[in-house]
Amino acid sequence: MPYDTTHSGVFDARFSDGKTAAAKDVRVTLSARGIIIHLPTGGSDLIWPYGALKTAEPLSPHAIDALVSYTYQPGASLFVPHGGFARALAQAAPHLTTRAARRRAAVPWLWAAAAVVAITTVISLSSLTPARTLASMMPDAVRRSLGEHTVRSITNDRPACVTPDGSRAVAAMTERLAQGLPKTTPFEVVVVDWDLVNAFATPGDRVVLTKGLIAKAESAEEVAGVLAHEMGHATLLHPETSLVRVIGMSAAVELLLGGGSGTLANIGVLLTQLSYTRQAEEEADEEATETGAVEAEVDDDSEDDDIALDDDDDDVTLDEDDEDD
Repeated sequence: MPYDTTHSGVFDARFSDGKTAAAKDVRVTLSARGIIIHLPTGGSDLIWPYGALKTAEPLSPHAIDALVSYTYQPGASLFVPHGGFARALAQAAPHLTTRAARRRAAVPWLWAAAAVVAITTVISLSSLTPARTLASMMPDAVRRSLGEHTVRSITNDRPACVTPDGSRAVAAMTERLAQGLPKTTPFEVVVVDWDLVNAFATPGDRVVLTKGLIAKAESAEEVAGVLAHEMGHATLLHPETSLVRVIGMSAAVELLLGGGSGTLANIGVLLTQLSYTRQAEEEADEEATETGAVEAEVDDDSEDDDIALDDDDDDVTLDEDDEDD
């Protein structure tokens, strides 16, 4: 069957079929469809379409040879030691040229630049800082995992104070406070058996209260006020924002892409060493008061959330006192 050649030249070449060790001397021509490989007497000619060709090196205007492979014939190769063939092939298959290679190499950088421009635009159009913007983009699964690692690091695996009555009282107080906050995700509040007087928010909408804090408080209102403040930190993403500021943009991007467990564990330890700015503390107070959370914390006519310290075993519990008892 005759082929319609676009190049008058016939080029000597070495062809390896990828199956046998020995290469064969062949002749090749260029057609409208692709490279035609004229095998020695007794063999059928092969045609390699241009779109499925690859070269060991991009074809430059000064190329003196070409080493070509074919996607659908793995292991096979064609070596043509002729500059005229290389230049003719570059015209017939532009994707094999150095210009095309440079363009492909530039694509990832162009996408990266576009992403930077997009993020910058979003930040400039919003009232958020870059750190806050990245914090808001953090996947929920990553935030929850960070919170788990942080709680474990800070409490040093101290046990939680868990009683049925106490758990119900904590849940009731948290639910009432959350009604005044602009979040739909439920908060998780844990009371830890720890004499330290402290409370803190972690990524993933978690708040930790210590036994020492509850023992020091004179009323449920005081505990609710502290809890509302920490929930304000969580609502405003202060734990995540502080983290982004400390670890930098590259590590934050890794978190956005779902960073590995080792990264999360190390950052969980880092979070234990962070402190909020004065502005963040003021914002947390404003979040708690402006939404009415503090005012909603405890009903003066209700004794459902009394905080009691059991003097017999020195355990802190949140009891549901019933006047009928």
